[in-house]
Amino acid sequence: MIAFCQLDGYRPKIAEFSIEQIHDAPITSSSELYGNGSSEVEDDLLWKLKLGIPVIMKKDKLFAVQVKSYRHEFFFDTEDVQANFTLFDEIDQRVVTSSGARLIYQQDAFKRGKISFVGGMDVKSDHFSFSQNSMQYYAGSTYTVKKDSKTRIGGGLIIGADLGVFSFSPVLIYERNFAPNWTLDLQLPKYMAVRHRLKEGSFLIGKIEGKAWRYNLTDLLSEEQSQLTLRKVDVQVSIDYEQEIHDWLWFGVSAGYNKNLSYYLSNPGDRSRDALFQLNPRSAPTLKASLFVVPPRKFFR
Repeated sequence: MIAFCQLDGYRPKIAEFSIEQIHDAPITSSSELYGNGSSEVEDDLLWKLKLGIPVIMKKDKLFAVQVKSYRHEFFFDTEDVQANFTLFDEIDQRVVTSSGARLIYQQDAFKRGKISFVGGMDVKSDHFSFSQNSMQYYAGSTYTVKKDSKTRIGGGLIIGADLGVFSFSPVLIYERNFAPNWTLDLQLPKYMAVRHRLKEGSFLIGKIEGKAWRYNLTDLLSEEQSQLTLRKVDVQVSIDYEQEIHDWLWFGVSAGYNKNLSYYLSNPGDRSRDALFQLNPRSAPTLKASLFVVPPRKFFR
């Protein structure tokens, strides 16, 4: 969710264009039905475009529409893959997209508090279609309170249905200035970060972040039904540098390391234990570059 303003003046991203890369990660696959195989992830590329459109933007109230389009591309080394193992050939150079919109509402509440609501939907597939197996719906709310000049705490709940799988996630928010120009920012279970303001308009951020994807893939295996689900869960450790170009326009670069926690291909609605394929990529370096838009400073004065 978008926050009004952090304790150290760090402003939320309301629009963003970025590219993320995971490079050179050996990968194996195991399947009771199809046997085992191995390859290498030459590139796992994620392009992100998010655009926020404020409808109401006041110091004590915000209502906005955010539209997004993600493009995820997978490139495998298929030259040395076993002749009778076709999974990596089928996924290689396949493009999946996640496109959708969400509504965001925030306002001051109970003196030092702020309450937020968000709801939206996405289509996540290699072929654009509206169905239970390719749609995600979600809604959530958080409440935060500024306890003092150095501390903000809060919590909330997000519920949804992701490609036919129900999800339920509590959210814990904790933010504290623990030293001059140093801030601890927790939004659990999504991420934890330590921000250091180098100077006005310049931040260095150490971050641990969980990332999860679920995509609908069509006509991947002729022996199975036409729609399958690709599920991927990673945790990334990174160092980010963000720099102001203009009051509202910033750029960022990030370098880190990616550890996969879960990666599998299954029938729609199935969990990892019922997967058709279990995929096991090794940990690998990550890079990210981005341009993003933040609210102007005058909004917070």
